[in-house]
Amino acid sequence: MIQHGVNKVIAKVEMVNYQINTDYSGKKYEINNLKMNDIGSVYFILNKPIYYDKFSNHRINGSFIIIDLNTNKTAGVGFLN
Repeated sequence: MIQHGVNKVIAKVEMVNYQINTDYSGKKYEINNLKMNDIGSVYFILNKPIYYDKFSNHRINGSFIIIDLNTNKTAGVGFLN
């Protein structure tokens, strides 16, 4: 689930675009998943639309958290571009 402000929407990872190397030396393409503490670009499918801004334009409306539905714990964070 993605929580964007007060909105919660069901989300599914459609595609991992790339992973950013932790030393910021480049990107890895053609990967299937991200592991704990990995940084990457991901494409989500949402069950309903959200209204957002780019993170560079509005920090609060351009960010979200990912919640694990099984444990109800934060699984990650994201920024909208």
